[in-house]
Amino acid sequence: MIRPQNAIQCSEFAHQIESRKIEPDFVVYSTKKVITVGQKLMRIFTGSALILLGIIFGFMFEGGWVGTLPISILGLFIVLPVVLLKPPFSEDVNLSVSQVYISSINTLVDYNSQNNEIVRCQTMTLNQDSYITYSINKDRDIHTYTLVSGAKKVTLLGNVYGINQNILDFAKKYGVDIKQ
Repeated sequence: MIRPQNAIQCSEFAHQIESRKIEPDFVVYSTKKVITVGQKLMRIFTGSALILLGIIFGFMFEGGWVGTLPISILGLFIVLPVVLLKPPFSEDVNLSVSQVYISSINTLVDYNSQNNEIVRCQTMTLNQDSYITYSINKDRDIHTYTLVSGAKKVTLLGNVYGINQNILDFAKKYGVDIKQ
């Protein structure tokens, strides 16, 4: 198996993983989600209403743009992800986000796909200097793991309850140090 060298090879490699032609040795994170047309419509209507509400409040309370701007920005953040989806608006979207490790080429593959089309792909080769940094926020409820290899960094994903054990298993199995 040859290590992907550029974005096109990375996308082809990720597509082979997604279609199960290449079996990963360790799945760091994988999730599949379907966004229906109804969910898209609800986000568009909610976001548009918030944007409009911010504009109306801005005109009602002259000079109150600073206070109403956050409402409009929130509406924009609700609408923008739906607008950026690839397929036509009238179709459901199958989203997949994965981070998998292939030990034969010693590479972590981090990719996103929409309806079996790879929209983002990144690879990171692990070496003896690779390590994982661990940090936790002040409230001790958000754990962040970042894989560092040379100049490249990838934030390792995981669900709220399983990320700690999954990352610990990965680090132990492949000899990657965890630094705090």
